[in-house]
Amino acid sequence: MRERATRSCASGRLASSQQTYLRALEELVALGAQGVVLGCTELMLLVGPARVDVPLFDTTTLHAEAAVDYALGESGLAAAQR
Repeated sequence: MRERATRSCASGRLASSQQTYLRALEELVALGAQGVVLGCTELMLLVGPARVDVPLFDTTTLHAEAAVDYALGESGLAAAQR
C-alpha cells in the first residue's frame, strides 16, 4: 500500500487511492479499531485527519514532535541523559 500511496501522490491521481485507503480504514473501524497508525509519510496526505471517526497517529508528526521535545530537553530521554 505504501508504494501505491507514494505513486498516487507523485502522479496526482489521489481520488482512487483516497477511496481505497478510506475503505480500508472504515473496515478496520468496523472490526473494532480504536485508532490507526499512519506509518508512511504520504498517508496523512491521502486520508486527512477529519475523514474517519477514530484517532489517526501520523508517525511523521509524532517523530517531529519528539525530536523537538528532545532538542528542547523536554523528553524523558533527554532528561534521563543529564
